[in-house]
Amino acid sequence: MIQALAPGEPRRLVELAESPLLLTIMAVVHTDKGELPDSRVEVFKACVDTLLLRWHTERTPGAGARSLLESLAAHGVRRINLYQALWEMAYEATLAVERGAGRGGDGRALVGEGILRSSMHRHLGDAALKVFIEYCQSANGLLLFEGKVRRPDAAPDAPPECVYSFPHLHFQEYLTARHLAQLPDFDRRAEDLAARPAWREVVLFLGEHLCYDQDGGNPRLARDLLATLCPAEAPTEDDGWRRVWLAGELLPGLRAVSPGRLNAAKDPIDRRIVERLTELLETGSALAGSVRDRAAAGRTLGRLGDCRPGVGLCPTGATGALLPDISWVAVPGTAEAPRLPGHKDFQTFKLGDGVKREPEYPDADELWPQDQPGIDLPAFYMAVFPVTVAQFRPFMDDGGYGRRQWWTQAGWDWRQTEGVVAPGYWDDPEWTVDNHPVIGVSWHEAMAY
Repeated sequence: MIQALAPGEPRRLVELAESPLLLTIMAVVHTDKGELPDSRVEVFKACVDTLLLRWHTERTPGAGARSLLESLAAHGVRRINLYQALWEMAYEATLAVERGAGRGGDGRALVGEGILRSSMHRHLGDAALKVFIEYCQSANGLLLFEGKVRRPDAAPDAPPECVYSFPHLHFQEYLTARHLAQLPDFDRRAEDLAARPAWREVVLFLGEHLCYDQDGGNPRLARDLLATLCPAEAPTEDDGWRRVWLAGELLPGLRAVSPGRLNAAKDPIDRRIVERLTELLETGSALAGSVRDRAAAGRTLGRLGDCRPGVGLCPTGATGALLPDISWVAVPGTAEAPRLPGHKDFQTFKLGDGVKREPEYPDADELWPQDQPGIDLPAFYMAVFPVTVAQFRPFMDDGGYGRRQWWTQAGWDWRQTEGVVAPGYWDDPEWTVDNHPVIGVSWHEAMAY
């Protein structure tokens, strides 16, 4: 359970664990199943089932023996009726938020009673709707009663309206995605919605549902969705690049359910998504307004396999062993460097320009004499990229930390004294995406590498 809630874990369940209510629900699911499901969408499905089937009877001392679903069944409501009603209500509430109405402080929709009644009545009927509203106001489960508010667009003499919310924004997004999956043109709607911030997670949940859900999932439709998000034509604006990025986020799920056929070497959709993500990172104008989004798209490519020269590995030698694929750039030495106007000392390299103080770190003061003579440098090569995690991994896999021949005497003594067996943060998935620079490497470790 603790491992499933670790930061950087692909299901991002740590975001739910901040809520005591949702942490408790996940603990109940974990107890029932022995572990949390492998995919995020299955975790949410299990949590929704728990809230509808067991939550009221487990959390309320002296409560009746019947769960919400059992109470609704007495009025002829089947489970699918309730689920379809919840999906539709979440969808309508998300639309209302995008129109500027009913948004809570954390992005969740404040579901007005008008939306609740119109969505639920079609699927439940009068008597069952009353049971459901009583559940929302007392059981503190899937839809929480938040009190009464006056809608901004209401008439001056209109009474305040009861409003409700989901326990976490991701529950709203998951349920919205389930409704979207029922629409006949869901892939085209998803294409339109994918570039809009309020709908990004919804489309992710939609793709995950199509990949993983045993009750309605369809990998073929998931593949069609990815083809729609990443068409043959390269994007020319940020909305298109955001769709490509989202397709890349969904591609691991599709690979997981089609392991024998779907891979970058054989499947044109897989190959196209990886190529487009690479193009995104090599196009300076793509997502130029958001460094965070460009970095996130780069992490997505790293998880899929970043094939840019200088970033990963390549077969080397007679054995074809995978070793770092370093892209080198030649840097001319001082003797070969051209003289530039106004740079009469360009052919020598001077260390510093007098004393440079570091107020916060006095030990880091640079104490170069102003009359320090220049020095000549030979030509050398520099790598285009820092050493990446993927490029450091062969050293780890080959037992580099335990092989004395690669270490200086000082480095070996340091490694043994400190008990170092890996770079700092090597076990933290947040810092070990394959195309990220490796971090936590000391001078001794760099020399051994």
